Amino acid sequence: MVSHDSAGSVLIEVSHGTQLIVVGSHGHGLVTGTILGSTSLQLLHHADCPVLAVRPGPNNGRTP
Repeated sequence: MVSHDSAGSVLIEVSHGTQLIVVGSHGHGLVTGTILGSTSLQLLHHADCPVLAVRPGPNNGRTP
């Protein structure tokens, strides 16, 4: 699927026929690790299905 809309808008549209949406969260914001990104927040407020925002582990997803 190719779209010129924002990621949040596209995922909200997809949520109408979905059981779960899983998105990653970088944790960029005023306090790293406490604020979700704009796409995650948009989905949490507008999606028609449950949303799981996954954050990287202590190694940022890298193998030590």
